[in-house]
Amino acid sequence: MRTLEMNYDRLERLIGPKLFRDGSGTWYLRIENPPYMRLSIHGLPDDRIALAHYSEQNDELMADPEMTVHLIHEMRVAVPESYRNDFVGVMEYTKPKPGFVNVQAQNGQSSFLRRWLINLKQQGFLKGTRTEKNLADNNAACGGTAS
Repeated sequence: MRTLEMNYDRLERLIGPKLFRDGSGTWYLRIENPPYMRLSIHGLPDDRIALAHYSEQNDELMADPEMTVHLIHEMRVAVPESYRNDFVGVMEYTKPKPGFVNVQAQNGQSSFLRRWLINLKQQGFLKGTRTEKNLADNNAACGGTAS
């Protein structure tokens, strides 16, 4: 099994099948697992997710790290699109311009995501305290329209 497919399976186990397949971009999942940093996962439009550990420095949230990933359910693959780590000043895109894929960046991010997901499992995040929010419900409650 290739790294993109293994990452898809690991992300599905971490997030849970209901949220994992919800491509609406209207959900948020927080997993607490002390003593480790909280894991934040946001559903983004078009079957994309952002996952991150955040910490604070000088009252600013710092990504340590943050990744966006495109979930292609038909192929059962998780394709990294960006990697950011504010503490080392890195922001890298796998598609820096339309029609161009930086294969080296995509391979490197896929390998990093594989190691990160393995570490999250070993650290117990699959059994951590989960808080799920449907952001569409919050928007509708505030007078907005849920899509």
